[in-house]
Parts: sequence; structure tokens; C-alpha cells
Amino acid sequence: MEGLAAARERLGAAEAEHYFAVRESLEALAAELATRNATPAGLRGLERILARTRKAAEAGRLRETVGLNADFHRAIVELSGNPLLQDMMAPLDGRLRRLFRLTSGPESTSPMCTEQEQLLAAIAPATRRPPPTWPGSTSRAPGRSPWRCWGAATPDRHPSHLSW
Repeated sequence: MEGLAAARERLGAAEAEHYFAVRESLEALAAELATRNATPAGLRGLERILARTRKAAEAGRLRETVGLNADFHRAIVELSGNPLLQDMMAPLDGRLRRLFRLTSGPESTSPMCTEQEQLLAAIAPATRRPPPTWPGSTSRAPGRSPWRCWGAATPDRHPSHLSW
């Protein structure tokens, strides 16, 4: 919490929230695409980053852990195989790394490792199952609205300034 307060103080609360919202949306798309496009070599790269992140976290090396966490997320964007998405995320990378440093404390290293493990398990084709539906994703089960998980406007329930 102290890190988030520092980030809000330096950047302003709204700016920090905007960065995290954009990151969440674009990385959800990257993870979804990576479930289809990841190569065995790319998955091994994620596993290596995860192993290094665990070691750094266990040794209490916060700055290294945070940097490796950012590397892991950047690697997922690369595994997406989408050059436009990669181009869109590139300028955000440095800013997001700075935000990670400002908002992360020793208590956040274990959740970082857990999140990486969950992402890797979802991306790696351990079984031949359909790719998961990520929040904000356009992929969905028949009859399910992609907007429902966010409570966003839908064509039948939209603010008047939106045109469908």
C-alpha cells in the first residue's frame, strides 16, 4: 500500500489507475493470443523467467523480482504473436516498470510468483482444451456477452452517447 500511495503522489492517482487499466486490458488480450500462438521455446522462456522470479523473491531481492515480473509480462506480449499489440505495449513498458517499482513491497513478491504460475498454466497447452476466456476478451461461449464480466454498456443497455 505504501508503494501505491507513493505512485499516486508522484504520478497522481488517476494517471496510475489509467496505466494499470490499460495494462490489464492489453495483457488480457496478449494472454489470450498466447494460448494460441505460444511456441515450446516461448513457453520454456516463461518457465525460466518464473524460476528466476521465485529465486529472487525467496532471496528478498525486491527490485530484481519486480523487474523479472515485468519481463514475464512482456514475454507474454511477445508470445501473443501480434505485432500491433507488441508495438502498442512497447512505449508503456518503461512506465509500467516504474509503476511496479513504486507500488511493490516485500509482501507483493509471493503474489507475483503465484500470478506468473497461473498465467503460465493457462497459456501452456498442458491439455487440449479450448483457450480460456479472459476478462475483456472478444472470445466467448455462445450466447455470452463479452461485456457482462465488466458490467459495461451493452447494446440493450447503453449510455445515450454511444452508438452501436
